[in-house]
Amino acid sequence: MKIGLFSVRDRVADDCIALFEAKNPGIAMRGYLAFIKDSRPKHTAEEDYELVHFGYWDNETMEFSILPRPQVVTRGGPIDE
Repeated sequence: MKIGLFSVRDRVADDCIALFEAKNPGIAMRGYLAFIKDSRPKHTAEEDYELVHFGYWDNETMEFSILPRPQVVTRGGPIDE
């Protein structure tokens, strides 16, 4: 099965948080929105972050297929303060 490889990028720091796996971009979005809501440092703005898709890992064939360029799935996110 192909599993997506994603990361949350801090646009201000120009750095990515460690890669994480998700079945598809919609599932990755759930993790990203949870990070934006609950885990991001409180002194940062949600616009500082974006969800980036790097490609796929097939857990059956053990092969990677990396996108030609990382794809930004979304920027920012809703926050319920």
